[in-house]
Amino acid sequence: MHELSIAMNIVEIVEEQFGKEDNSPISEMELDIGAASGVVIEALRFALEEAVKSSILNNTRIIINEIPAKSKCLSCAHEFVPEDIISPCPSCGYLYADVISGKEMLIRRIRYYSGTGGRVQGSGGRFLNLGSVSKDIIRVIKTSKGT
Repeated sequence: MHELSIAMNIVEIVEEQFGKEDNSPISEMELDIGAASGVVIEALRFALEEAVKSSILNNTRIIINEIPAKSKCLSCAHEFVPEDIISPCPSCGYLYADVISGKEMLIRRIRYYSGTGGRVQGSGGRFLNLGSVSKDIIRVIKTSKGT
């Protein structure tokens, strides 16, 4: 079950960004996981429940967005949603296509509170959009999958 190693890597990455004992509690984390990434979403949810215990993510609400797979035919350039791993182009019947979305595996954003005494900065906390950090997350997660 590689989802457990992925979940553990997600916790490690967040702790690298915030520190293992941070004064800014994380209230929400949003993940983008592609349908063609090879990750079973329910298995990842279960693995995350275990991986976050005794971490700064212990009481964090975790949102997982499943990004649909989309392919582009190498013959006619038609974009389509594949029905299976190998799906012929519905436009021309050609068997070869590039996956153009659905392989994502990244932390989209983290919502956290800063300040002391449990006071919230702003109206609902702050969002950290990880942007360039997401590339590192993809690298670390892919490494854990052995790809």
